[in-house]
Amino acid sequence: MESLEDKLKELLSGDTLIVCVGNELRGDDAAGLVVGRMLEELGVSDVVIAEGGLENAVSEIGERKPRRVLVIDAVNAGLKPGEFVLLRAEECDHGLAPSTHRIPMYMIAEILRKLYGVEEVWVLGIQVESIDLRMGLTPKVSEACTKLAELIASVLGVREQK
Repeated sequence: MESLEDKLKELLSGDTLIVCVGNELRGDDAAGLVVGRMLEELGVSDVVIAEGGLENAVSEIGERKPRRVLVIDAVNAGLKPGEFVLLRAEECDHGLAPSTHRIPMYMIAEILRKLYGVEEVWVLGIQVESIDLRMGLTPKVSEACTKLAELIASVLGVREQK
């Protein structure tokens, strides 16, 4: 089985836009946003932060015209808190990694394909522990966010900007 690092090397080679999604008010649902901010701090340039959902970033994705989109988001896939799952967007809405968003991931992926020529949409999900109404991540999810941001920056060969 291919490691997450190996798959990220494949996905992040070429024209890939990273879109980090989440909701600050729902605990671990902010995981994608936290990763996005960390990536920006580490100097990763092709990052879009989409508060509230991927649907809020469709026009910005379209303006950038990437070949591939990697969505980083919180999921409830029945894994241990802080574990990762990597799936094509079409797989997310069929019980494999349910999203917390109103518009199904496969529909947004189809919109991106038809309107903007995006060839692939992938979702890197971070398993939540709690999406209760509260600010801040649980410790396991926070640790996972740090690991993921560092891994992506390493795969991209980016060094922290000071």
